[in-house]
Amino acid sequence: MSTYAGPVTTVTVGNRVRLDWLAYFKKFVEAHGEPEEVDPVDTEEGITLYSRLLFPDGWRYSNFDYQGPEFPPPDEPALSNLLLLYWRQRRSRLLKEHRELWDHINGMANWADLRDQPLQQRVVYATENEEGKRVMVTEVGDMSLEGLKSKADDLAYAVQECNDHIESL
Repeated sequence: MSTYAGPVTTVTVGNRVRLDWLAYFKKFVEAHGEPEEVDPVDTEEGITLYSRLLFPDGWRYSNFDYQGPEFPPPDEPALSNLLLLYWRQRRSRLLKEHRELWDHINGMANWADLRDQPLQQRVVYATENEEGKRVMVTEVGDMSLEGLKSKADDLAYAVQECNDHIESL
């Protein structure tokens, strides 16, 4: 999740202050760390929604509204149980991402092995032109899996961090 990008300008409407709840939530995330979704609720349509976000310090926050509510960490032993839940949820999500990423990397590598010429990839990114205006640029070149492999390494490191936290609890 991105971090807070700058000060919020106070906007008043008449004699009232208009609060920016998204900016508040970003500050909350900056203070408490990356959240994991917890407390699943199944709808009649068969969709699972997660009603709360759990942070690595035990704080919880509504997953439906930037305005909250927010819930402070409980006392022990409930706090230890919440922290264990957080790190297990995080590890589970990261392991899934890691496995899916390696499946994609291996699939692309296998596909490339079956081709006579290097596979071509399209990369789109934002930059500024000579006038200082933001423009989108598209480049095509030989496929490289190095960026994805680096991301997989980062995920493996994050999984190990989760294991270390779980062992410490």
